Amino acid sequence: MEMIIIGIIIILTILNDAVSVVSTPVCKMDPFTNDVGNRGLVWNCSRGSLDVIPNIPSTGNFTGIIGLDISFNKFRRISKSTFLNTTRVTEITSLYLDGNEIIVIESEAFSYLTALEILHISNCSLSKFTLRNSSFSRMENLKLLEILNNDFVYAGYPSRELSRLTSLQTLSISVFKRFSFDENFTLLRNLQTVLLYSQNSGIRLTNESFMGLRFSPITSLYIFIRQYGTNCDISDNVLQWFHVVRVLNMRISSACNVTRVLRSLKALEGHTMDYFIATYNVQEFGDPVVLDEWAVGPMLNMCIKTVNLAHNNIGSLAVDVKGTLFEKCIRDLDLSNNVWGSFHISFVRFLTSSNLKQFNLEGAWYLSDSFNFQIQRFLAPNVTVYLAKSLEKINFSHNKFHPVLLDHHKMEITLAANGLKELILHHSNIEGTIFTKFQCPNLVLLNISFMLLESDHYMFSCELFCSLKHLETLDATKASLNRILNHNADCFRGLKNLKSLNISSNELTFLHPEIFREQINTLETLNLDYNLLEVIPQAVLYMRFLSQFSLRFNKIKTISKTDYNLILNHFSDKSIAIEGNPLFCSCKYEQSIKFIRLIERKFDDIVILNCSEFDGKPPPNLHRLFEFSNWRAYQLSCVATFWLEFSSVLVCVAISITISVVLVCKYRIFLEYISLRLRLRLRGKKYETEKKHYEYDVFICYSAYDQNWVITELYQNLTNSDMKVCLDEKNFIPGRLIAEEIVRCIDESRKILFVITRNFLQSKWAGYEVQMAITHAFHNHVESKIVVLLKDKIPLGDMPEQLKRIWWKIVCSKWPMTGMDRDERLFWETLNLSISNDVY
Repeated sequence: MEMIIIGIIIILTILNDAVSVVSTPVCKMDPFTNDVGNRGLVWNCSRGSLDVIPNIPSTGNFTGIIGLDISFNKFRRISKSTFLNTTRVTEITSLYLDGNEIIVIESEAFSYLTALEILHISNCSLSKFTLRNSSFSRMENLKLLEILNNDFVYAGYPSRELSRLTSLQTLSISVFKRFSFDENFTLLRNLQTVLLYSQNSGIRLTNESFMGLRFSPITSLYIFIRQYGTNCDISDNVLQWFHVVRVLNMRISSACNVTRVLRSLKALEGHTMDYFIATYNVQEFGDPVVLDEWAVGPMLNMCIKTVNLAHNNIGSLAVDVKGTLFEKCIRDLDLSNNVWGSFHISFVRFLTSSNLKQFNLEGAWYLSDSFNFQIQRFLAPNVTVYLAKSLEKINFSHNKFHPVLLDHHKMEITLAANGLKELILHHSNIEGTIFTKFQCPNLVLLNISFMLLESDHYMFSCELFCSLKHLETLDATKASLNRILNHNADCFRGLKNLKSLNISSNELTFLHPEIFREQINTLETLNLDYNLLEVIPQAVLYMRFLSQFSLRFNKIKTISKTDYNLILNHFSDKSIAIEGNPLFCSCKYEQSIKFIRLIERKFDDIVILNCSEFDGKPPPNLHRLFEFSNWRAYQLSCVATFWLEFSSVLVCVAISITISVVLVCKYRIFLEYISLRLRLRLRGKKYETEKKHYEYDVFICYSAYDQNWVITELYQNLTNSDMKVCLDEKNFIPGRLIAEEIVRCIDESRKILFVITRNFLQSKWAGYEVQMAITHAFHNHVESKIVVLLKDKIPLGDMPEQLKRIWWKIVCSKWPMTGMDRDERLFWETLNLSISNDVY
């Protein structure tokens, strides 16, 4: 029994160890960069439900910093033993404990981490009573502490413990109602950077809030108080103890506007500062802020190099900055994303004469009518604006330029700035005012993309770029340049240093072959995406240093032999992107696909390049199509398609020829007759359907085998009856076409007499005469002129088809087969009467 119990215990122990092994996460050694910018490796064991630190593996000859990340685990107590068995503990420089529910930090808990410089213990539910006495002892090398969003709100910080960190240089700490730095913080004599984040509402900032930092050489101060309900009563001397601050970043919540932030500079008047940042200080439901003398007076009396007042709902600047200490020192000014309505006129003069290097006025530029009036008082319709020579960068993007009209004429502005290197105007709207020329000889970057021109009246002209001799980057995406670039070879004349050009989305259908003639040795990047080009422009033919060429989403359907040779010979070390073009891949365009396959390595996007048309099948990916098996199947399919189409054409041609031959054979005489009539019409021959006088009484058609009977019997009897008879051998004119003579004799005869015998029916020539005579009679509506003489007892069924069709219209006489003289005399009388009768 005891053995069984022991066995069960052993099995449970093994299972427990197995579960522990399975549930323990595998930590990773990842590259990382710590809070002060140093790079190294971090033993990343975060989010693993750990309560014991896994051993840190060896990193070979690695000599960089090592971090330990055990954040968001299940550590509840931090003591010496926490790190006692951890390998390489003395090499740890960064420790991350964020997100653990720590209930206590024992005395000298971090004493084994002798190299520790960075400690994060945010979001750990710490309170003043969590930290035991001397919790932060023996941490002589700690330089950065982040201790945000804990439970110090009710009892305050354990300032005595924090004051032990005398080597501390950076402190990120949460502030709350009734918070202040007490006297214990005066021991932090090396503290240089303080970051304050609000943890609740109702915070009131005064100079007493920071008295404990009066001996700290703080050069960088960041105050981020964003919760709604913060007390906006910030005293003017709140920054009294920050004598050496060089970087100041203040962001107050929705209870205050930027005015209170600017007034807080009162205690720093006369000071020099590198950066002053006051962004997103917007009072909820507040009116646009007016920056008057009271609001910005303290700032104007300071020497600040960089000022950022973006996103502050500023509506106007009503103060003269001319001659102030601010004007003398300012180098970089950011007033972007406000709701400007007007500027003091002195501010315009400030931009033309100060030492300013960078000016950002991006977003929401709305000039008021009063400002327009001021401009109208001082400016002429054609004006040149001279900016400060020190100004190197201007950002006027995402703006709305209202019309400035003088006597209802368009105002033309020439911008002159000799020192300007970057000018950004993208997403701006030009209405009544337009820059017609840039006199900026040192301009390196120009961005006029997405310029929403109201009409053709305000479109750009090529003169805009002519003086920009040092321009290297031009972005003119969707700038309506199709109006000046299509078929124009001189728009980029003079831009001999241009390296990057973006003219995508301009509805370009054609580029002049010589438009880039002055950039063949400089242009490296060319973007022609989203245009309407159907072929690869010849303008890129001789680009020597072009490395990136994009033609995506145009209208290129095929790659011609010219395009193939262009890419093969002039893009040997270059690449091209043609994604989104409606490429045809059907067998009809097989040669185009072969060209693409031969130069597929030249296309950067061949992996995502798709066909748009593929013989009614789902369009394939070209990269997959060029795989050996797919390409072989494609070629076989095209060969089969070719022979099927070729066979179909041959069958159609054969059928057409057969039908044509049959029709020609069947209607040969009719076609010959039509041809004859056309020839006669060209000669001026006119047909009369009713004639009063005929040359002959009868034209006889007969077989040559019946010639003896026709001449001795028929001809003699008719002529004895005073009839004029027309016979072929007697009356046809030699040398003329037989068909033409038949028609002539029919037209000149009162009747047409067909002698139908067995010989006649067997004679092809007789059939020809019958068809020609009937065809001519039918077209002239004189079918009743035909008289038939039947011999040899020929039944009606054996008669020629042409005669049977009009049998009811013709006169028929049968030769008597009795041999009696009386019957023959009666026949001749009847025949004479049929021929001489004109009533049809």
